[in-house]
Amino acid sequence: SRGVVVILSTEVTPELHREGLVREVISHVQGIRRDLDLGYDQRIRLSIATEGDLVQAIDEHGEHLQGETLSVEIVARTEEGDEIRDVEIEGIPVKIGVQPI
Repeated sequence: SRGVVVILSTEVTPELHREGLVREVISHVQGIRRDLDLGYDQRIRLSIATEGDLVQAIDEHGEHLQGETLSVEIVARTEEGDEIRDVEIEGIPVKIGVQPI
């Protein structure tokens, strides 16, 4: 419309970057859930072993991560009995473990 100016900031703040990292984790967890043929309402126990910015991202957005993946808890280490995948997110090594409950 006439007389309207839209300004869009394309700056990625550290907070937005960490949110994006968590979205990548969610995508990997959903892939594991799909590979395990889990029901859409199946609860899981999620374990994530990682380092760097990803640790802070998970701390900041843990509730969102739990909600999106139907995790009853998130622990910072993988354990026996988990379906474990080794992935890399922006160069950061990540071990993701999923255990159906």
